[in-house]
Amino acid sequence: MTELTFTRLGPNDIDELYLAMREIMIENQTHNVDSYDKAFWKWQYQDLPGKRSFVYVGKNIDGKILAYYHVPIYIGQVDGKDEQYAMIQDVAVSASLRGQGVFKRLAIYANEDLDKEGINIIYTFPNHKSIHTFEKYNAFSHLDSLPSYILPLDNRMMIGSKFSLLGLHKIIGAPFNFIFKILFPSKKQNGFIERANNFTDEITKVYHEFTANYAFGINRSKEYLNWRYINKPKQNTHILTLKTKDNVISATAVLKEDIIMGIPTLLLMDFAHTNKSEHDLIQLLRTIRLRQKELLGKQFGLLFITSCSSLNSRWKKAGSFKLPEKLVPRPLNLLARSSSNLNVNSKSDWLITLSDWDVL
Repeated sequence: MTELTFTRLGPNDIDELYLAMREIMIENQTHNVDSYDKAFWKWQYQDLPGKRSFVYVGKNIDGKILAYYHVPIYIGQVDGKDEQYAMIQDVAVSASLRGQGVFKRLAIYANEDLDKEGINIIYTFPNHKSIHTFEKYNAFSHLDSLPSYILPLDNRMMIGSKFSLLGLHKIIGAPFNFIFKILFPSKKQNGFIERANNFTDEITKVYHEFTANYAFGINRSKEYLNWRYINKPKQNTHILTLKTKDNVISATAVLKEDIIMGIPTLLLMDFAHTNKSEHDLIQLLRTIRLRQKELLGKQFGLLFITSCSSLNSRWKKAGSFKLPEKLVPRPLNLLARSSSNLNVNSKSDWLITLSDWDVL
């Protein structure tokens, strides 16, 4: 068994950590290995709001990092009051140490240290390989496997991802687009949709009002939203708002461009609406489907939606359908725990969106 020393990352260890991350990413054939660089790591763990994160590493006797455990700290809410949240992400162990219980030992070390630091709420989204360790050795509770919804935006593009011989995908897809237009029409709006280049006080006010409906969740503050979507390297995002005829924002959404199964895709990263205006958010998504070229400057085949929120029962109103769990390649398993015995185990108390997941 390889002898390891577990410790927090020191200021002189960052270059060594980056080399270890690259090596382990290559071992695991991680999809973003070519795009992940030091600038991205710095944005994620040094330039975040609050400028605070814990990074734990396992070193061999030669000082080489063979395991790591990243935990950024965000400001969230507990029944309307500010509280520190730790979000465990980007955890890995070198292939040379597999089967030696290294992940369990590193996880125990890291979580005990977080408790000593007084971090009361910790949450994470482990994959199927590591979820057992979080539940058995770190006292996490499984709150939910977030449901996945697909909203078709252009059936021609979806069909064309499978075959496009002689333009048949356009002929076959056009009737489906027409049917969706009939079933999920864009109702007459009391206002209009606008794009934004950043998160203004007016937009963040809507997020503040929306998140106040939940007991637990990260504060979507102006600083957080601009860091997450404007300052993040190598990211194509769109910020849309629906304004009433009185020029007041009633709903807003953040969309990220991606490619899923060869289909140009929009990911619903974040969303909010004012109280009693959830129908405006649904209408915003419907309008994106019908006017995406005008609003976004290009066409997309589908919109992917997932969340832990009261809106899970409403996404179908926008024209989406829920994917069977067995078809979801990477389920988002929400786990949480509290070191101060807060009751964090009810999923209905949480607001979780794709912005909480570090991979995106």
